[in-house]
Amino acid sequence: MPDEPVPPGSPDAGDVARAAQLVVEGRPAEAARMLQAILRVMPESSSARLGLARAYAAQAAGGHAAMRPLAAREYVRLIALLPPVLEDHLAILDPAAAVGATPLLRAAYRGSHQRLPFVEECLSRLDALERVATRRRRVRSLRLAAVVGMAAALIMGINALRDAFVPVALPVDPPVHLQHGNMVEDVRFGPDGSIVSCGFNHEVALWEPARLAAAGRVGMDGTIWSVAVSPRGDRLAAAGDEVRLWKLPSLEPLASRQVPDHRAKLVDFSPDGSAVAVTTWGPEVALWNPDTLADIRAFSQNGNGINAVRFSPDGRRVATAGYDRTITIRDVGDWEATTVLESRDFNGGEIFALAWSPDSRRIAAGQANGGIRIWDVGARSVRRVLHLPGEWTGGLAWSPDGTVLAAGGVKTGVCLFRAASGRRLRVLEASGGTVHALAFSGDGRRLAAAMQCGEVVVWELKR
Repeated sequence: MPDEPVPPGSPDAGDVARAAQLVVEGRPAEAARMLQAILRVMPESSSARLGLARAYAAQAAGGHAAMRPLAAREYVRLIALLPPVLEDHLAILDPAAAVGATPLLRAAYRGSHQRLPFVEECLSRLDALERVATRRRRVRSLRLAAVVGMAAALIMGINALRDAFVPVALPVDPPVHLQHGNMVEDVRFGPDGSIVSCGFNHEVALWEPARLAAAGRVGMDGTIWSVAVSPRGDRLAAAGDEVRLWKLPSLEPLASRQVPDHRAKLVDFSPDGSAVAVTTWGPEVALWNPDTLADIRAFSQNGNGINAVRFSPDGRRVATAGYDRTITIRDVGDWEATTVLESRDFNGGEIFALAWSPDSRRIAAGQANGGIRIWDVGARSVRRVLHLPGEWTGGLAWSPDGTVLAAGGVKTGVCLFRAASGRRLRVLEASGGTVHALAFSGDGRRLAAAMQCGEVVVWELKR
């Protein structure tokens, strides 16, 4: 291919820009020939040459990636044609360095093999400019760090003030003791404030909301491990040797279903009432139709068994946890989309209880040693670690307004923690031994505990 035609007249910064455009268009060979042509017809005027040098320096700093080394090389070729006046070169170096061309220009100088008397001085000048730029960057970084630190301190201060002054609902003694009988395994509130409980006496008990008077009982074969009330309050589900559904408040039987080896363990309704989650004593989890108990979908979780299952309040996810010390969160709309929160590095044993925050952004997990981890689900990170005074976290519940996390275990009573800070607010004495489950009413005005002694203990809450 013939050489690029020599630009008419004296070459200037516009010719350098046209060469850069050739590079942008993917024609670097043509651009290189054009730059050679510019060098052959170099203007005699020192000021014109300085203008070209500035154009090359600007391209070396901010031009196309493929143009930068070409521009730096031509810049060094050009300075050999300039008068050896250091001030002229420094007039180019200072603005070039200001826009970030220092590394390329230094490499071009050192690679030129020219023995110009001012080259070393130019290199020294570049080093000095770079030191100044480094100091400025450090100052900016320190200023940024100071601003970030002040912002963090402000946020901490706001949180501290909120922790100190935002009121929370605390129990008013004495509590009400509901006699379920034998050992109570689970307790839930209905949307109308009614309470249901189940346990070792093979019965599900219903308590009316106004005076907490007994409203009826139904039985099943074997221990009943878990109960759940539908969001509309018209369905009651229980898991034991089988899974059964009753109509509320009449307790009229609706449906029942056997599970393999009579090993149903946990039930939980989705917030929209479209499904009920069921687990066995093994790793199996299934979603069933809440009217017929027919299959919707199922999966098997890694590990040996599941101790807790909970839908998120927004209804988008279902969380399970158990023997393997991990929390598996599945997307209800896409069953294959999972989030696994690993807690193997925490020497706390298996997970026995789960509780979602009302905004569905955090989940609390209670472990065998009394430890409680609060996870940020989106970030997959632990936000806070709490501890019960005794062993085994059997019950967890988040207040509907998100301010209080209640936890109970073996001979610990019920501990109330400020959810935002982890500060322990109060310990509620519960003389019935181990706390197996906890639940807040939907309006946040009551807290119920399922106790080993066979009682359901209910506290009224007031701000």
